[in-house]
Parts: sequence; C-alpha cells; structure tokens
Amino acid sequence: MTRTLTLLRHAKTERGDANTADRDRRLVDRGREDAPAIAAWLADNVDAPDLVLCSTATRARQTWQLAAPLVAPARVEFRDDLYLAEADQLLAIVRTVPDAVEHLMIVGHNAGLEDFAHELVATGNPDDLAAMAAKFPTSGVAIVECNAAAWRDLDVASAHLLHFMTPRRLGRLT
Repeated sequence: MTRTLTLLRHAKTERGDANTADRDRRLVDRGREDAPAIAAWLADNVDAPDLVLCSTATRARQTWQLAAPLVAPARVEFRDDLYLAEADQLLAIVRTVPDAVEHLMIVGHNAGLEDFAHELVATGNPDDLAAMAAKFPTSGVAIVECNAAAWRDLDVASAHLLHFMTPRRLGRLT
C-alpha cells in the first residue's frame, strides 16, 4: 500500500529575544503571506490529508491556521512532542499513526523536519531532490510517497519524494 506523508515547515517568524520564549515566536508579514500561498499549491497538487499533526508552538499553530482553509484535512491534532522534534522522534511519532490514515501531514520545525525528510527519501525528481538538499526553508513542503503496509513499517531510505516546494520556487513557477 502506498501512503503519503506531507512535511510542512512553519512559516517565517520573528527573531527570538530575551522577552519572548522560543515557543511563543509569532509569524512575520512574510510568513503570513507564504503560508496560504504554499497551502494553495498543496490544495492544487495533493489530496487533503486524513490527519494533520501540528506542533503546539505559536508559529506552527499560526502557519496551520493560515493553511487549514485551503488544505481541508479530515482531522487535526496539536502535539507538544512535535516542538523541535528530531528526525528519530518524528519517525517514532509517525510509526504510531493508525493504519486507517493514508495521508498524514506534519507541521513542524527544523532541523528535525529537514533531517527527517532527508533520512526518509531514497528517490525522487532530481530537481526536487537538489532543491531539498540545498535548503528546507520556512514554508517549505515535502510530499513523500511511502510504500508501507502500515505506518509502523516506515523506515529510513524507503520513500520517494513526489514534490518539494518553497515560496521561492513557487514564485518562479507562477
């Protein structure tokens, strides 16, 4: 069975300072523009996810709030364990997803999200692979096809990168 995993990095945020906890950083204007633009691209290029797992950090929640009307998922869960999760933690989380979910989306953070994408993907379009290898920027999204009977069977270097899109690449295509 083929499963789809969409990895969305939160949109551009304000810089941290002594008065703002990292978890509480908010989107800046560019982030508020990029998130719905990437969500519109997603809506045109992939089916709606069955389940979205979103970090509870303010910037991830705000990104999701801007994307949700266009992405239209069946269900959303906000999870503390996605906040700054590393690649191995993300893999462990994905492996707990129920088998009924065919398309899973994660809204999270770097460096873990980028590392997770690199660890999962073994093949894909050379242009998309090169773009993802160069940088997984804010509002970047990777759509990965996983050939696994169940999410618990997902393993590193077992997936195919269907698409990789960023706000910058999106601007070049329109």
